[in-house]
Amino acid sequence: MAIKVHGIAVSPYTARVLLCLHEKGLDYELLPVDLASGAHKQHSYLSPFGLVPALQDGELIGVGPRGHLDGSGGTTLLWPNGYNHPPNIANPLHSIAPDEQVIEAEMNKMGTVLDVYEERLSKSKYLAGESYSLADLHHIPILVSFMRTAKADAITSRPHVSAWWDDISSRPATVEVCTAYMKL
Repeated sequence: MAIKVHGIAVSPYTARVLLCLHEKGLDYELLPVDLASGAHKQHSYLSPFGLVPALQDGELIGVGPRGHLDGSGGTTLLWPNGYNHPPNIANPLHSIAPDEQVIEAEMNKMGTVLDVYEERLSKSKYLAGESYSLADLHHIPILVSFMRTAKADAITSRPHVSAWWDDISSRPATVEVCTAYMKL
């Protein structure tokens, strides 16, 4: 029986869960939750706070966007405190026009992080060492969208970061999940 993932396909949190399940070779089914109608706060499979994604395998096994599927407790993610992902160049969910000043400030922060990544990746294949981990997987949903922007050269201009992105974005789980749900 497949694990049911209640969430929205375009959510990076849902995508991270789907990537983990696919990497582990587990059967899953994405059950879309209509956030606009408030469905995430109306069903008993969700927490009282209405957090998605929620995972259901007979009994509830995980709720909320920040949960880890890794039984070892997960991997500490490498983004510095207060910096979670690349700037929101465009917000297709809410049709919000980008603020160029905010984007430029965030691109500067991101550049600092990517310089650290470039150094780290010059010494190891992946962010946390020689094995692919949640530290790498965490970046995929956001970078899939980011790499479609004119700012993608922030990644491609750094040889080790670019090679890392080429590697993690071409993994079978990434291709499958991003093609099916995120329109890679």
